[in-house]
Amino acid sequence: MGYEARTEARSALPLDPGQIEVIDDKLVAVLRRKIGAERLEIADRLFSSARRMIVGMLRAEHPDWAEQRDGQEAAQRILTPSDDCWTWTPAVPEAACV
Repeated sequence: MGYEARTEARSALPLDPGQIEVIDDKLVAVLRRKIGAERLEIADRLFSSARRMIVGMLRAEHPDWAEQRDGQEAAQRILTPSDDCWTWTPAVPEAACV
């Protein structure tokens, strides 16, 4: 299936505003066959990947921040739910970043 066909197929799926991504039925079947330890390993890798991406973004946006602050801010952004899933709510007020 080409890119355009996949894009059309995805756009035809009903989306729930409470979900970021809809999981394909084939992936659901694969995940259901995993044992608990395998699921935990997948979750751990996803969490680690998300943390690395957030830290990388923070280092690009704030090269003057110490490494420890990058880690603390990344943890805060992961643990603090935001009103909008597409934007991040800064954990530190802008005035404190000066």
